[in-house]
Amino acid sequence: MLPTPTLWSASPLRFVVSAVSAVPAGIQPSTVKTWAAIATRGHQTLFRRAENLSDLLVQLRADCFENWLDLKNPSRRIPMALMLEPTEFLERELQCAAHWRPDDIAAECCLEAASQLQVPVAQLHMDFEVQLSAQGHWVAKYLACLQKLVQPYRAQLSALNFQLEVFTSSSQSEALCASWGLQFETIAHAFRLPYPGELAHGYFELCKGSDLC
Repeated sequence: MLPTPTLWSASPLRFVVSAVSAVPAGIQPSTVKTWAAIATRGHQTLFRRAENLSDLLVQLRADCFENWLDLKNPSRRIPMALMLEPTEFLERELQCAAHWRPDDIAAECCLEAASQLQVPVAQLHMDFEVQLSAQGHWVAKYLACLQKLVQPYRAQLSALNFQLEVFTSSSQSEALCASWGLQFETIAHAFRLPYPGELAHGYFELCKGSDLC
């Protein structure tokens, strides 16, 4: 969603990574963020979960080259979609005036998000979609986050030889699946809440599937 992917059609391998809550609702939350990562290649998938993002990505990438022996050019940057937690984004709706042009809608969304987050517009990442409401009004649904939130992830992923192509909220996973032709059921399974004690052994058992794409 933020920004639009550009390299996936040319790459045989891509990753989707999501932050997931460490405990189910109603239990005291952990200060440790849990991560899940899916590697997709055509109709094949692998995924793992762990508490350390860097270790998780390095291990899953190694899994890919171990299981898919015909993969070429392991030094090439792997395109990635990163889904962060909904609390790290501002998601709102803005009713559009009839005379607004696309540039006007973008500007109004940016101004409202900047006001809500109390930062200059230049410090925001922003995306929006205009839909017609049941009442016949044009409504812009926008998603915004602070650039300083994404920059450390971009630097971390770049150092690990990944190319951050898309980042969005985990609440938008259905939209991501619809946009990229992924099966939501598999995404939901890979990114579900961990059961108590599941992370005690470090990495989850490697899962293989053929129903993601």
